[in-house]
Amino acid sequence: MRSGKVIFLSHCILNQNARLVGVADFPAMFDPLLDYLQEKEVGLIQLPCPELYCLGLGRLEVRAGLESPAGSKRLVRMIDDLIFTIREYLFQGFEVVGILGKEGSPACGVTRTWLDNRQQDGQGVWIRELKKRLIAEKLDIQVHGVADHKQDETIKWLEERLN
Repeated sequence: MRSGKVIFLSHCILNQNARLVGVADFPAMFDPLLDYLQEKEVGLIQLPCPELYCLGLGRLEVRAGLESPAGSKRLVRMIDDLIFTIREYLFQGFEVVGILGKEGSPACGVTRTWLDNRQQDGQGVWIRELKKRLIAEKLDIQVHGVADHKQDETIKWLEERLN
């Protein structure tokens, strides 16, 4: 029997190896958050990494690369695929619990991003464009950011949604 609940996760939440050398805070994944989601029987859907997809593992100048014409074109394709997938799950009667972005990321930051060689308030390039599309498509899907060492805050956010 299926739980009927799914959540979309930024790639590096499940795979820290996709992060830039020297910035991963965990050897493999965000264990406390993932343990909680497993306990609540929420299906995990790993999103492709926009930075890896557009720029490769050894990427530099991430924001500029994502905002370039070629990067923007790839991001639009990624968002198109995600919108299709969300609609399919909803059509089949699933509850889409939300989308979890990675705080501090130049691509996936929800309230904190990397800009001008430092973390600061703002949205990552991909999340910014994704949120615009969710509104345009009239999809009421919550987007929440996960900070490396503040996973408990995300778990509290999930508790409100899952209980």
